[in-house]
Amino acid sequence: MRKVFASILILCCVLAAGCSSVSIQSASAAADPSWNDVKTANKLVIGIEESFYPMTYTNENGNPAGFGVDVATEVCRRLGIAAEFEPVIWPEAQDALDGGEIDCIWTSCSAVVSVQDPAYPHTGGYLAGSQAVLCLTESGAQNLADLKGQRIGVKRNSCGEQALEQSTAFRDSLASVNAYDDYESAKQSLDNKKISAVVMDYAAARYYQNQQPGIYTILSKNGGEEPEVLATDEYCVSFRQGAESLSLKIEETLAAMRNDGT
Repeated sequence: MRKVFASILILCCVLAAGCSSVSIQSASAAADPSWNDVKTANKLVIGIEESFYPMTYTNENGNPAGFGVDVATEVCRRLGIAAEFEPVIWPEAQDALDGGEIDCIWTSCSAVVSVQDPAYPHTGGYLAGSQAVLCLTESGAQNLADLKGQRIGVKRNSCGEQALEQSTAFRDSLASVNAYDDYESAKQSLDNKKISAVVMDYAAARYYQNQQPGIYTILSKNGGEEPEVLATDEYCVSFRQGAESLSLKIEETLAAMRNDGT
């Protein structure tokens, strides 16, 4: 499985040029108790999606797995605390965070979108990503124009949904847009031909391509091999309001991992 991750990530992701120099720099960070609370509990409760392949998912043995899980586990190891993973449904993740059920949301959060809501501390981006469009190869679709008048799917409250709304010409050319709780549900709808395409993270689209060669096509730009990207982004870790010291500690650790080549 690690070889699968390696090949997918080499193909579809590049490490962000670096975690931004610590994005949470405030006098209150030293005073708020969030990091001390986690340290006292000796664990970080991490909210992850169960079917965001290859980033975070539950494997065949019922255990959390994926690139994001590996990164989070290493962060916690360096901090001397346990990593406890709690599956969350993406549209309900923020409520779980606000309600104290989890300490942070890992991988599914956008550094670009998070900047728009400064009330919630977050790390800088630690991995580059983008939003692409996945279709069934048998449909013959090659570019965005081929989807005119079609129904497509998005993950609810995701970067892909936001990117689609901002791609007004493409959005207006569609018959409808269906929202799903996760990529796996959207892909199943695509497999059953209820929709013609799914806007999703490029890493997830490449994962599905690699799992079933020849079944799926990622729409290309100008008929070439370069994928049509609706938006670029970076993965980050998001925390509840006021948890600035915890955010700072996680970001410092991510930066150290990047700097030492991990």
